[in-house]
Amino acid sequence: MKKRGVFPNVGSTKEQALIRSLLQKPRASVIEDLIDRKFNIVFPVIVLLLMVFAIGTSGRRTFLSFEEFTFTRNLPHFATILLLIGFALFPKNRRPAALVGFSIAIIVSTLWAIHAAGVTSPFGLEMGVFLLIVVSVNMILGVGLGLLGRQVASLLTTRPFNLTLDVAIGASLLVTVGVLGATFSVAATLILGPTLGFQDLYSTASYALHQAMIGAVGATIFLVLTLYPPSLKSMIRLVPFMIILFLIGYVDQDLGWQTERVFTMVFALFLRFILPVNQALAAMVGGMVLQVVFIPDPTLNNTSDFLIFDALLLISVIIDLILLDRMVT
Repeated sequence: MKKRGVFPNVGSTKEQALIRSLLQKPRASVIEDLIDRKFNIVFPVIVLLLMVFAIGTSGRRTFLSFEEFTFTRNLPHFATILLLIGFALFPKNRRPAALVGFSIAIIVSTLWAIHAAGVTSPFGLEMGVFLLIVVSVNMILGVGLGLLGRQVASLLTTRPFNLTLDVAIGASLLVTVGVLGATFSVAATLILGPTLGFQDLYSTASYALHQAMIGAVGATIFLVLTLYPPSLKSMIRLVPFMIILFLIGYVDQDLGWQTERVFTMVFALFLRFILPVNQALAAMVGGMVLQVVFIPDPTLNNTSDFLIFDALLLISVIIDLILLDRMVT
């Protein structure tokens, strides 16, 4: 039996846009119900995955100095995705959980990165002061852009866009974080860089752009997985795809494309056309987690290499939003 969408195809073509608009408010209640239903299981998994990515990518794999890398890596930090999702998507009673998860993820991964680098006082600051600055700046970014993303999403549910609320939130986060977040990160790097003694402002700004883009696409990906997590039965069926993605990581490594993950992203894009979008995303995230954990990358790379990966990931996320709109309508 064909599964019916959230918005039934009733009325004339002109009337359907109006019907979709009228149904957005009930749709917000549906989204809150989706979140509440599996929150105690899905949210800890999201926090754990983001922490794994944050720790796994904490090594300085660029030609940037430690100070340059540390500055841009925390502007924004990977854990800020939790706040972007929490304040754009979660009902108000669930937002404290996003704040707690964010705080744990950012503190643990930052301490891990600093310990691994053998540095005791980043920028000459005491560790407590440094952590306070990192947490505060990212909290302001995450909460501010998350709330703004929710407001922009409300506009996207009206004409001429007429997107469903869940798709609109994903699209708004992609745009607001990708544009405003990237502008802030790059501007902060260019303005503060000379004062902090950065030697290569162009490369440092490029890596800041990479971090902002990862925040934008990462927020969209994990938003979809938070709303529509695959069932346990589906996850078991996805294991072979995760293993294939993991093995493709060795191909990328052998060809010198481990940073760009070209073949990984090509296969991940292929999965979008044979699996439901939420399952394709889960398989991609699972495969990349395996790559990050078990295929270390000791090489140093130009910051432009990371932007190639960002471009491939951005293309895939745009496709995800299109497929998600078809799945829920």
